Amino acid sequence: MVNFDLFKRIITALVLLPMVIFLIFTGSYLFFGSILLLGAFSSYEMSRLVRLWGYHISTKFSVISCLLLTSVIYINLSFFNENIFLVILLQIGIFISLICFLNHNSIPIIKDYILNVALVIYTSGILSHLLLARNIENSTNIILFFMLVIFASDTSALLFGKTLGKRQLAPKISPSKTYEGAFGGILAASIMALLLALYFELNINWIYVILLGILIAIIAQIGDILESKFKRMANLINSSEILPGHGGVLDRLDSVALNLLLLYYFLLWY
Repeated sequence: MVNFDLFKRIITALVLLPMVIFLIFTGSYLFFGSILLLGAFSSYEMSRLVRLWGYHISTKFSVISCLLLTSVIYINLSFFNENIFLVILLQIGIFISLICFLNHNSIPIIKDYILNVALVIYTSGILSHLLLARNIENSTNIILFFMLVIFASDTSALLFGKTLGKRQLAPKISPSKTYEGAFGGILAASIMALLLALYFELNINWIYVILLGILIAIIAQIGDILESKFKRMANLINSSEILPGHGGVLDRLDSVALNLLLLYYFLLWY
């Protein structure tokens, strides 16, 4: 069963990866449409999780508001990129939303409304960073660099964990995650980062490239654990079953989401 699940996961990834590459290089309205679609599924799945925590969350409000917020940011991409404090405010909102999810039991009586708003900011805010990043000049290779490093980290962490994993990394949140898997993900991300830096001819010192690969892998694993925490709070294994071998959209974006913030600032620096 493990081998079959792994096979499904790899096949799904191999099907999705060319689509992701195509959308990254195509850009324009097709790229925007794909982000809207991801936002709609993400907000739907997140609202499902929050409802299972015992709160009255409106799925329609979440999905529609997520689409509207993402559209507003898309229409004003240049304005956001020229006024970095707006992006910082958006990121502050994202992390406040994350704190609300993790400490939802301590939220006051208007908690349903707060969690609804937090859900919109969290899902739409994170995905909008990909739009902001794509709008930066000559960003396509860097975006692809990040996606492939994350893919290498995820796949290797799974393989190392399944074959060599013995010591649990987060037993109360995700028993299947191991230190051996985490190390494998970090190792693969570092190697992939070096290879891609050479392929894309990135003018970055090789030491910084390795450190970037390690950082991407660590953030990917933190995002994975966070999403596992959300699902455990809802007594679910997957956020949905839309992607064979991967679960839902949130299950696939868990390692990507927080890395989008790193991607944006890396592009500003690079």
